[in-house]
Amino acid sequence: MFTTCDASSSGADVFASCPLTARLIAQLRQDVQGVPSAPDPIGGGQDPEWTTRTVTATPSATGGIAQVVLGFGPGTAPEKYDLVVVVQASQLLVDDLYCTGADASANDVFAPGWITRSVCTT
Repeated sequence: MFTTCDASSSGADVFASCPLTARLIAQLRQDVQGVPSAPDPIGGGQDPEWTTRTVTATPSATGGIAQVVLGFGPGTAPEKYDLVVVVQASQLLVDDLYCTGADASANDVFAPGWITRSVCTT
């Protein structure tokens, strides 16, 4: 899903094939609305081919957290995200995201300014 679900899409349906909640889709659209050449709000910019990808899941009865680390290889800083996953209509959907290690209550996608923080390197 991460960085490829919105590849080759544009306009109102850019996130249609992404496993995201309606709430998150609405927020992501709001974040990029009116921003010329806005960065991809769910990582990836021009949908690069990551040379390294790691996902670690911490499941719960209501969904869980998926910790995602994306990298371009040796000598580069990886991007690290926590995806909050929820169960809706028997589907696992991403409902929120934030930079790994950040205070989720102040730095998640719903906090103002996500588009300027959406590249999560440490």
